[in-house]
Amino acid sequence: MRLLIIEENAIIGEDLELSALDLGFREIMRAHDEAAAIEMARAHPPDLIVCDVRLGASTPGVRAVNEILHHGPAAIVFLTGLLPGNEIVVDDAGVAMLGKPFNTRGLREAISRTTTKPAGSYVQVVIR
Repeated sequence: MRLLIIEENAIIGEDLELSALDLGFREIMRAHDEAAAIEMARAHPPDLIVCDVRLGASTPGVRAVNEILHHGPAAIVFLTGLLPGNEIVVDDAGVAMLGKPFNTRGLREAISRTTTKPAGSYVQVVIR
């Protein structure tokens, strides 16, 4: 399974990669912004995307994810500081949200609860 991590914070990105390795992932790509993520996904389509809800101050992570989904299917886990650490919320469409800070167990659970979105899908992020 090919994983794409989209996280602008280098420390959190490294932590995600280490957690993914602990979970058995061997094909891991990391992008720090929307443009890099889209380029990587076009070259090597991911099966799973773990993406920060906010990529920097003004770029929503969902925008990058939706562009990637335009070209192929993937399961989605969004990371957010708007939920308590390790809390998981899964919407009706099977998109998981994982609260920061998280640990490997929380990431594993979020991944197990998400479902693959077909190519051409569109996802939204709504936190109430």
